[in-house]
Amino acid sequence: MNIFRTSAVALYRQHLKTSEKIKTMVGQKPQEEFTTTNSFKIMMTVKSFSSQKVGDNEKVDLVLSVYEASEAMKAPRPLCENYVIENWNQKRKTISLNDRRLRVLFGDLSKNDIADKRLFLICNVVTSGNFSSKQNNASSSSSSAAGNANNGTGGDLMDGDIYFRKPIGVAAHEITSLFTFKQGKTSNKGAESELDLPFLMGGESESLETTFRKLMFEKKGSGAAEQKVLKVNIGIIFGDHGHHPGSSTVNSSDMTANYGGRLAVARKLGLPDVILPSDVRNDLYVTLMGGEFSRLDKRQDRNVEVNMEVCDENGRRVESSVCYGIGSEHRAHYTSLVYYHEGKPRWNEVIRVTLPSDQFAGSHIRFTFSHRSRREEKAIPWAMAFLKLVSDIDGTAVRDRDHDLIVYKIEKRVEVENNNFYLEMPHIKSSQFAKLKNSNGLTPLPKDVLNIRTTLASTKLTQNEGLLSLLKWKSEPQRLNASLQTFNKKVTPKEFVK
Repeated sequence: MNIFRTSAVALYRQHLKTSEKIKTMVGQKPQEEFTTTNSFKIMMTVKSFSSQKVGDNEKVDLVLSVYEASEAMKAPRPLCENYVIENWNQKRKTISLNDRRLRVLFGDLSKNDIADKRLFLICNVVTSGNFSSKQNNASSSSSSAAGNANNGTGGDLMDGDIYFRKPIGVAAHEITSLFTFKQGKTSNKGAESELDLPFLMGGESESLETTFRKLMFEKKGSGAAEQKVLKVNIGIIFGDHGHHPGSSTVNSSDMTANYGGRLAVARKLGLPDVILPSDVRNDLYVTLMGGEFSRLDKRQDRNVEVNMEVCDENGRRVESSVCYGIGSEHRAHYTSLVYYHEGKPRWNEVIRVTLPSDQFAGSHIRFTFSHRSRREEKAIPWAMAFLKLVSDIDGTAVRDRDHDLIVYKIEKRVEVENNNFYLEMPHIKSSQFAKLKNSNGLTPLPKDVLNIRTTLASTKLTQNEGLLSLLKWKSEPQRLNASLQTFNKKVTPKEFVK
């Protein structure tokens, strides 16, 4: 409307018309708004865990995360680090929602992380105990569950002082339908849904990923599952909502009002799509995928326990450098689950390694393998493997990929703890493996292998040779021209932003 050519009467009539329209709009009930976003978080509160298959006095660890999974996949792929509730006792059947220790925010995810994928909330239930003396692992996992239902999953212990980490079972629920953007919309209301997760108990030699597959993708397994064992509240929160991507906690005004203060954040395995200049992060996620171990002098397959520790250039263990997940303390080492007489164990366990960026170049991860007997308290390693965190060739950080590590047998009277003599030996299996021979009391085992996966989430380190060469221009000015050419050829925009 041109106010210079419109009469006063016409302006007045337009004013009345607009006023009536505003009154009508104010009186209407506002419709739910939908927004488009590429970032989201998953808020989860654990309300209770109660299973008839677990002893009332037994303490268990609940290890939860968000996974991508399908029938075609060999193992569920974790999207975030673990959220761990340690030493859960079933006697406390109902938990106050004000207990912040039972609430977590799975953060930093994007639409690309989950588009066209099936997502599951998976809770692996583990304990510290011994194998049952009456366990017959040739039988099915269901008979194992029945045998342990009344006596607790620790079984009939030979010695009450012999404990190691062992699997119990899996609770899981598909959460794909909670993401409304899969239908072309995203709601930012953050409404929570209550989920009841069924629970399936596994055998002492059955991997947790196998138990999960039975529970979710096989009718026989789902039919045998115990229903409504784990109760959680879960909600999808779109947008940033004040969370700092590099922080392990979140504290914004709307989160505080709705959830009672600071919340633990289980971060994405890898850097988020949006990285702020103030973000500082230096985490390496190591997934123990699986392995193959020969019997050597044993009649049966071993009960393999993996001990993982970060060591400096002298082979000394770095304290407080590994963590199993949010809710668990940083430790000097991590020990895996132990499966009964399993020569090809599958763990799929994620461990976070946290080191200052200036310590990466001289550090490595050492894995030692021990046979856990029901009668022997002390675990003596019979073999080892290791992974260097920085390449000897170009100085870049370890790549995001699967690694097949060489397994070395530790001969008698050879001590690898607090030693570094093995660092001159190869650690990745390759075509040259057949030429390896015994060296310094370590014998390469041709049929054995440890398979791990590494994912780097660092704003300080780079996995790109071109970017690393350019960052060294001050110390190596004579190579500046060559560094620029390498930079143009090998550095992607995403790597440059990181």
